[in-house]
Order: sequence, then structure tokens, then C-alpha cells
Amino acid sequence: MKKIIVSLLFLSFFYVGAFSQNYKVIKKVPINKPFLDNKPVHWGFTFGVNKTDFSIFKNQNLFDNDSINIYGIESNSMPGFFLGPVFNVRLGKFFDLRFLIDISFTQRNFTYYLASSTDSSASLSTEQIKIPSSFIEFPILLKYKGARINNFRPYVILGTSGKYDLASLRKINVDEAHLKIAPFDMYLEVGPGFDFYFPYFKFSVELKYSNGFFNLLEDDNSIYSQPIDALKSHSFMLSFHFEG
Repeated sequence: MKKIIVSLLFLSFFYVGAFSQNYKVIKKVPINKPFLDNKPVHWGFTFGVNKTDFSIFKNQNLFDNDSINIYGIESNSMPGFFLGPVFNVRLGKFFDLRFLIDISFTQRNFTYYLASSTDSSASLSTEQIKIPSSFIEFPILLKYKGARINNFRPYVILGTSGKYDLASLRKINVDEAHLKIAPFDMYLEVGPGFDFYFPYFKFSVELKYSNGFFNLLEDDNSIYSQPIDALKSHSFMLSFHFEG
């Protein structure tokens, strides 16, 4: 995950710098919303799609524990979506501070490979656990903007986000296959984006990577939690912002 974050940071700043350096060679056109970025505060809304998954840190004794008898574990994510308001505070010519309040929906599926044997044969079966999530997210992001080039402008965002999973509070039937997930996490977020200026609003496209800090596994000593030392969340988000 560290390599992904460092690579995204490097590519994002290179990308903003490259466009800014070529500002003088691009033909000028009529400028839309010329004073929008000079406002001390402006706002809008955002929506987008996400793909959220877990990084599984397995117990080193996973394959040695005959009582658990688990051959392997996989995590697979389902596409989700999010929406909410955006608040932008101007810090200077090239820097903004952005506050978002998002409601996000996603689902992650765990597949357990269970080994069973008899005196004469051995077999492998699977058990699936579905973990739906409904997040309330509070990103606080620093936005570094390149030079405006006619009616578009490249930028990079970097910041942190608190996320609270309301779905993790649902009642769990302990007699069924389950994993207990902690409701709160903090994330580091980074990514590039483009601002497009139209006559009546600014439209932005942004690709963001988000990496969680905390271990979200709540160990209840079940056969499904014992083989796991830690679960950490990460996601990719494609956002569409509308601001005026």
C-alpha cells in the first residue's frame, strides 16, 4: 500500500506540473466562471462510484491449526456508490481546503475454503460471508491546483477521512457464518483531478485512492475470525463534483 500511495503522489504532482508548464502554448478561448476560484468560500455536491476491499493479514498458524481446518481466505469487493455536499475554502492562489460529508454504500464478500476429510477421502468446500457497509464519511482535503489553462485546471488532493460504518452495528446471528467489523476507521486519501469550467458551474472529475489505518477485525473467537490477525480497508473512488 505504501508503494501505491507514493506512486500516486509522484504521478499526481508530475501531472499537475506538466500541464502548468505548457500553459503558454495552448490557444486562448473565452473564459467561463473567471472569478469562481477567487471566492473565499463556495460549495457544491458530489457523487461517484467506489470499489472498497479488505487487505487480509492472516494468522501465521492458519495451516497448522487442525481444529480450525481452513485452507484459505479471499476477499472480493462489489462496486458501490456515494454522494454528498462539498465545501471549498480558498487558502491562496494554488491551495484550497475542502470539506465533504458523504454517504457511501458498498459490499465486501469473504470466501472461506474449508478442508474436510474422512478416513477414505478429503474434500474442499466453501463458505461465503457478505459484509454490506453504509458509511458516513468526513474527508478533509488539501487541494493543490495547477495553473488554469483556458477552461480546465489540473489538481491534486491529499488529506484524511473519518468513516463510520452504520451497517456494522446491525445484529449478527452468531449461529451463522459471520465476521464482526469495527465501525470506525481513519483513512489517508490522495489522487489527481481535473476542473472543467462551464458558463454556469464548475465540473470536476477526480480519481482518489483511500487507505485505512486501523485493524477493523473484532475478534469474537469464532472459527472465521481466529485465522485472521488483522483486516485493513482500502478503496478507489471516482468522483464527479459540481460547484458554483
